[in-house]
Amino acid sequence: MQPFSRRPPFPHTQIDPPSLRSECNVDYTHLQDLLEANQWKRADEETLNVMLQAAGRTQAGWLDTIAIANFPCTDLHTIDRLWGRYSDEKFSFRVQYRLYSGVTISTENAVRQSGSPEERALDFSKNVGWWVKRLEFLQYYNQLNFTLQAPNGHLPALWFWKIPWGEAFRYGGIGSSRGGCRIDPQLMTTFIDRLEQCGFN
Repeated sequence: MQPFSRRPPFPHTQIDPPSLRSECNVDYTHLQDLLEANQWKRADEETLNVMLQAAGRTQAGWLDTIAIANFPCTDLHTIDRLWGRYSDEKFSFRVQYRLYSGVTISTENAVRQSGSPEERALDFSKNVGWWVKRLEFLQYYNQLNFTLQAPNGHLPALWFWKIPWGEAFRYGGIGSSRGGCRIDPQLMTTFIDRLEQCGFN
């Protein structure tokens, strides 16, 4: 009788890691490592760090509308692919773009696809879990949900949250964060416009 021969197991399919290209020589290795380890909060903090580098805003420490309007497309795509890959397409700029683009504005008599920038930004913030409905302001950053149980598009977020105290005061908050603030439709619209210009549509 021939001895039983065990067939070798099928090799695991090798999936190429996302490209880490940058127009500004930004190193995305640490961000990739954090996302691969499912360290979502630390990855969000590192996302702000690399975005500040790519925008030349490290010293300023936050991203204004000019920085977002001119953000390098290659770097936007790199950050997006990393988040999408390691969250199984739950968190990424592309997910946020699709959610914003599909926002419906409810009125007393109808549901419509278009609305004012403030209406659309507010509805988006509610859909991704950024908005405290009973208090009518944005959540404090540490109260966000840094797990895969969060709503789709909940992250990345710190790039939007981090602002100087003067900007926070302008929108009704205190400190250097959007926690407790009203929505900022101008920055949100600029962000969505830039994603569209960079081919996220």
